[in-house]
Amino acid sequence: MIANFICKERNIYIPIIFIILAEMLLRPFFPGMQTLIMDWANDVVYFSIFIFGFVYASDNRIQVKLNKLSKISAFLLVCDNFIYTTLFSVASCT
Repeated sequence: MIANFICKERNIYIPIIFIILAEMLLRPFFPGMQTLIMDWANDVVYFSIFIFGFVYASDNRIQVKLNKLSKISAFLLVCDNFIYTTLFSVASCT
């Protein structure tokens, strides 16, 4: 059921967006040293990665979809890294 949803259109990026949003929304409430004890931000993010990794690995259709979207994913990775690096360098200068 989840694999069917992920295989449609560009839904393969939804789990990644969920992980990013979970990190952005929960990290302010759990600052400081990141541990697995009493750090719900890490717990949610790592559990999500575990579940989505299992779903991605369990269905061959998702693997085929990932291969088809590899160029778009690489482009998004480069853009995201550029934005992250720019924001990090601006934040560290202030």
